[in-house]
Amino acid sequence: MKDIQSVFQELQAQTEVSPLTETPWGMLEFHLIDPNGNLLKFGQPV
Repeated sequence: MKDIQSVFQELQAQTEVSPLTETPWGMLEFHLIDPNGNLLKFGQPV
């Protein structure tokens, strides 16, 4: 993913998402639960 910030902002405006966080292993990540109960996780290398 090239621009996780814009994807995060777009999804945050539409639904509940986790905070965008930087992981110890060098990723920016966030996740959400879709209407069917599936966990969707998004990430981008820092």
